[in-house]
Amino acid sequence: MKKQQFLLVLLLALFASISSANAQCVTNGGFTPAAGLPYTYVVSIAAVPAGYTGIGTYTWYVTQNVNIIDVPSIIPKTNNYFTVDETKPVLGYSDYNSAVTANTTNKLNLTWTPLAISSGVFYLVLRYTEPNTSASTGCSAENIRVWQITPVNTFLLAIEGAQSNGAAFANAQ
Repeated sequence: MKKQQFLLVLLLALFASISSANAQCVTNGGFTPAAGLPYTYVVSIAAVPAGYTGIGTYTWYVTQNVNIIDVPSIIPKTNNYFTVDETKPVLGYSDYNSAVTANTTNKLNLTWTPLAISSGVFYLVLRYTEPNTSASTGCSAENIRVWQITPVNTFLLAIEGAQSNGAAFANAQ
């Protein structure tokens, strides 16, 4: 019994001597986006077999259903979880959930909202289609790529020196 008490006192002494703790920083990327920041999702086609050009139709959409091809479960363009940058199609980005060949590219720009953080997992889906131009093959390419997106909560604290009147103190150290 005395050995257990000694061990307990030793552990408490060790923990009492800890004066600070550090947490790991969250590195945000497109798979764990922070709310309010724009993220550009890009896919590229590396090798193009004979009869294909690599310039097909990119249809991007988001769903929370694991049955990613279930059309009714596609989250519409206007929603509470993310916004689609409307100016990006002019700059070479795709429209959201649009299969118009002349206006689709391999890029999509989304900004996730704070509501998405508490709403679980999302799936960003890209459906790519392209007809084969070679008469000998006669086959169309249809591929789907899926990314699991889990928006995260981030906290940024900016500290700035201040003078006694409340004005910012330049070059504070």
